[in-house]
Amino acid sequence: MPSGPESFDEQRGEFLRALSKAEAIQAMSRDELIANTDSPEPPLNSPRSPWDSAQSAADFVENADPEVEWLEYPLLAPGCITEFFSPRGIGKTLVAHHLAVKLALSGLRVLLLDRDNSPSLVKRRLRAWGAAQAPLLRVMGRDRVPPLTDRESWAKFPIKDYDFVIIDSLDATAEGIGEKDSAKPSRAIAPLLDIAHAEHGPAILVLGNTIKSAAHSRGSGIIEDRADICYEVRDATGFQPSGKKDWWLELPQSGADAWGERAARRKGQTIFRLAFVPSKFRVAEEPVPLFWSLTSLENAGCSVRLLNTWSTLANRHGWRPRNSARVALSKQPRR
Repeated sequence: MPSGPESFDEQRGEFLRALSKAEAIQAMSRDELIANTDSPEPPLNSPRSPWDSAQSAADFVENADPEVEWLEYPLLAPGCITEFFSPRGIGKTLVAHHLAVKLALSGLRVLLLDRDNSPSLVKRRLRAWGAAQAPLLRVMGRDRVPPLTDRESWAKFPIKDYDFVIIDSLDATAEGIGEKDSAKPSRAIAPLLDIAHAEHGPAILVLGNTIKSAAHSRGSGIIEDRADICYEVRDATGFQPSGKKDWWLELPQSGADAWGERAARRKGQTIFRLAFVPSKFRVAEEPVPLFWSLTSLENAGCSVRLLNTWSTLANRHGWRPRNSARVALSKQPRR
């Protein structure tokens, strides 16, 4: 057997040779990895972390904002979420159906997702609006639309296939959003934010109900916080403003306890009026409230047809809001 020192020298030599070989292999592997990588080093002038993209205030404010290409001013814009909130049963769905058919006939690709109403009712209303002549309008009923809590299904939403999407209603589609728990509403609205804010994202209209007092929407305030445009929709059938102050400050009470007064105003009427008052508008300068007049279609149940907006109706009746601003005419929708 070799002596102790000879064994030690041999072992040390083997260790050093192995170590040198390992270092050579490690260096070669690293070089090969760098040479064969599909992600080259970023250019010297490109940010190496998201925080490197911070701009000076002077540069930031000088960058021009792109002009908003409204689908329907001042309600619907590409990449934005609009919300209509009202007490149940006053007609916001009818306005949504009008917008769906109108924009589809103008050449836009529209998707109506209704988890709230029965398919037979939706068919009857859409038929009355002339949806049979709108091939670009597609519809999914409550037996087909996945709930917003189904993240896997919503992650597969075909964003590039639609210009305008309607959700009717938030209450039915979100399934169990809470009044106090902000986590559930946040998770429910997240898929819609992902869709709207994606590149070339569609305009999204969400319909929702208010609490019984009509003071605010159902669910925590997170729902309205996440939207770009919010309108409070109130019944104004039979309403005559005094002219002493802005008409929207004189609208009738709309809570559940006012059902009797509302029923009396609507009884026997063939023309129904809805006030759309913006409560949030972060797309452009906030518009004055809108006033819509709807009339029942003969032999079509509760289907309606849009007659005009506030500005036309006000001129007809001599009403004048104190604010001299006027609702702008709808711009041409994008094609």
